[in-house]
Formats: sequence, structure tokens, C-alpha cells
Amino acid sequence: MVLPVIPGITPCLKCIVRDYINANRGCNVIGTHIVAVTMVSTIAASLAIKILLGKHIEGTLYYVDSSAPEIATLKVKRDPKCPVCSLKRFEMLSKRQRSEEIAEVCGSPGVYISSPSLLESLDLSDWNVDKRNGVTIYRKGSIEIIAFEKHILLLARETREIKEILEKLGDDSLTTLN
Repeated sequence: MVLPVIPGITPCLKCIVRDYINANRGCNVIGTHIVAVTMVSTIAASLAIKILLGKHIEGTLYYVDSSAPEIATLKVKRDPKCPVCSLKRFEMLSKRQRSEEIAEVCGSPGVYISSPSLLESLDLSDWNVDKRNGVTIYRKGSIEIIAFEKHILLLARETREIKEILEKLGDDSLTTLN
């Protein structure tokens, strides 16, 4: 699905999805077809270009069914009682990720995301460190950690299992994170 959201103009995602979506039910659980990803990306890029060009965008939800293949549209109106776009209560912005969480990036085996506090648990003295434009890259063997301001990416080239990756990181306290 694709929904262009322009604050104050179009409906937001909360207008459509009333309840919190469990982040653990990503495509690694329910699956994603590469054709759907391509179709959704094309629609999103097309809408982004329209927005950048100042063209009028309506509250339209685009639903892609790659098995057909077809694209269905649904006009969506802003909910005047929506806690986000109408009442300006941004509860999810204040929701913090538990610092000990490591989550697999959907559709990318061996790629994980976590908070920067993971770095505090590691002895990084024997890691190769490369700093570029506010991003710090740590390398040790087949593992690479890319540290941004608010999150880190953990990349493992040789193994895909988080337990093995944590063992390779060499800190026994981390094995409780998975």
C-alpha cells in the first residue's frame, strides 16, 4: 500500500489504521513479493515527484496486488477526531525502542537495526573504525556496524542467525538480547 501524507492536507496513516500495528509482524513473518515492492516503490516515487513539483495530491490509498497484477485506489478522508493529524497528539514519537532490542531489517537476512546503546555493551578496542560525515563504521571480521545518531545497523556477511552474530561480537552479555 502507498499513502501520500502531507501534513494538514491529506489524511495520515492513523486515519486509516486505528490500532497500533505490531512491529514484529513484518515481511519476515507475512512475506513480500519482489514485484509488489517494485510496484509500490514506483507509485511512491511518482507521487513524491508530483509533491516536489507542487502538484495537487489527494488523500488516496493505493493498494497493489502483484498476483493479479492490479492497483486499486481508495479515496480516504481526514478523520476530524484523528489523534495525530487533527488533534496533534504524536504519541508514537515519544515511544522509545527498548535499548536492548535488535530487530532484523525486513527482507534483508543478516541485517539488523538497534539503538546506539548496543555499542556501549561492546569492547570496540580491536575493531577497525572509519568516520565519515557523522557516520561511524566499525568493522571486525565479517561483521560491520554502521552507527548513525539515533540507530545502528548491524551487518553480518557470513552468518544470518542473530545468536551467532552476538557470539561473534564477543560479549556474552549480548546473548540475552535476542
